[in-house]
Amino acid sequence: MKQESMKVLFFIRKSRLKKNGEAPIFLRVTINGQLDEVRIQRSVPLKLWDNVKERSKGKDRSSTELNSYIEALKVRLYQIHKELLCREALITPKNLLIKLFSKEERHLVLQTMRKCIDDWTSLIGTEYQPSTISRYNNCYESLQTVIKDFYRKEDITFHELNGEFIDRFEMHLRTVRKLS
Repeated sequence: MKQESMKVLFFIRKSRLKKNGEAPIFLRVTINGQLDEVRIQRSVPLKLWDNVKERSKGKDRSSTELNSYIEALKVRLYQIHKELLCREALITPKNLLIKLFSKEERHLVLQTMRKCIDDWTSLIGTEYQPSTISRYNNCYESLQTVIKDFYRKEDITFHELNGEFIDRFEMHLRTVRKLS
């Protein structure tokens, strides 16, 4: 497997100022000399952009949120790059950016589980028993409860699952549901 060299750069375009005077922020990904770039749908006042640090110099809430968003994009890009390396998939800047901003890539845990349970329900009597579907529904309800409690969200992506959540889910099953 050939080692891929990836560089990530955030920059502004002063030549494309918005009506409010802010500069749009772009993300450029370079892999082995091949590059692609995209606007990240965020902008920043010219005087607040730090070219060296590739982020806003501001201390206000919007600058902090912008910097967090930039950092999250960067982390996610490296995660995608690592996943593609592990799968020995074709890695191009364009592929990375498509995966980064694609909603279809981010499957939701509860949504996926609900679809599976609904599909399996139609197979009751041939491949599944009602009691099996009931168990899956109980598991779904427990997951839903713990996701709301732990993440404070209605649903999460599979990428958000972590060991701490698994421990919390196990404790929920043992203490609340009284399962072993």
